Amino acid sequence: MAEPVDIREDRMEECVVLFCCVEKLDERNPDHVIESAKKNVMARLARLKVNQVMIYPYAHLTSTLGSPDCALCILKGLERSLREESITVRRAPFGWYKEFEIHGKGHPLADLSMTICPYEGTECDFTCPYCHHPIKESDMNHVHVCPGSDTCLKKEDPVKRKTGTDPAEKPDTTAALLVLGCPEVPVQQALALHVSHNLQKQGTAVQVTGNPAVLNLLKVSDPEKQYLPDTIILEKCIGELAEKKRDFTLCIVFAHSDAGISYAATLRHLLPASRLVVIIFGKDPEPLAALIDFPCEKIVEKAVHNPMQLKKKINGVLGWGA
Repeated sequence: MAEPVDIREDRMEECVVLFCCVEKLDERNPDHVIESAKKNVMARLARLKVNQVMIYPYAHLTSTLGSPDCALCILKGLERSLREESITVRRAPFGWYKEFEIHGKGHPLADLSMTICPYEGTECDFTCPYCHHPIKESDMNHVHVCPGSDTCLKKEDPVKRKTGTDPAEKPDTTAALLVLGCPEVPVQQALALHVSHNLQKQGTAVQVTGNPAVLNLLKVSDPEKQYLPDTIILEKCIGELAEKKRDFTLCIVFAHSDAGISYAATLRHLLPASRLVVIIFGKDPEPLAALIDFPCEKIVEKAVHNPMQLKKKINGVLGWGA
C-alpha cells in the first residue's frame, strides 16, 4: 500500500532520523505504542538537544510486519504526537521505494535503537526479554521457542542449563556471565580473555555472550577454549534467562555504545539478585556512564587500543590485585 504524495523530494538537517517499522504485535494496542514511542523519542531528543525529527518507514527492521493500514496509522500518530510536543517533524511517504542520503555524526549517541512494547496492562503470561513488558502467550504463536530438548544441550555445561521449560528448574551454581559488545574497540577482546581467565582461576564457571562477530573473533583467539569454554549468542542467552533456564551470580557487561548500556539494563532486570559490573570504555566513555540509571558497579576508563589502565581498574573492582 503506497500512500498518495505531493512532495517528491525533501531534506532535513540537524535532525534525528527515526527508521521505524510496525510489527504484528503492535496491532494489539496502537494507541499505547504511539504514546510509548513519543515518550521514548522525546527522552532521546532531550539527551541529544535536538528538536527536529524525520520519520522514515523501514520495513526491513523486522520479519513480522504489521498490516499496512495499522503501520501507517501508528506512524501518522507518532508524527502528530511529536508535533504536539513542539517538535518539527517530517515523514517520508509510506509504501514507496525511496532513495535517500544520510550523514551521521561520529558520536557515541549518534546511533541508538529502541523497542516499543504494545502491552501496558496485566494478565500476561511472561515478560519480554528485550523490553521487560508482559507478553501474552497466545500472541507468540509465530515465534519459535526452543523446548530445551536434550539435543539442544551440551554434555558438559558449566552453567548447568536445565532441560524442560519449568521456571522452577532454576540452575544452582556459581557462575559468571560476560556480555560483550560489537568488536569495534580492540581492548575488549584482550580484556574479555583476561577477565575469563581470572574468574576460572578462582573456580567460577564462565559463559560468554555477544553477537556472532565478537564470538567468532574470540573463537579464533582461543581455539582450544582454554579461556572461553562456553559461548552463546546474545539473543538466545537473554531468552533463556527470561525462561529461568540459566542463572548467574555475577554479570559483567562490556559497553562502548548506547546499545551496551541498554543490554546492561536488560540484564539488571533479568538478574535482579546478581552482582552487575558494567565496564564502560572507548573514546568517550563518560557520556555513556551518565546514561546508567539502574543499580550496578561502574568501571569507567577511556580505552581503545591500550588496555592496561582499564585492566588495573577491573582487577581492583574484582579483587585481583594489581
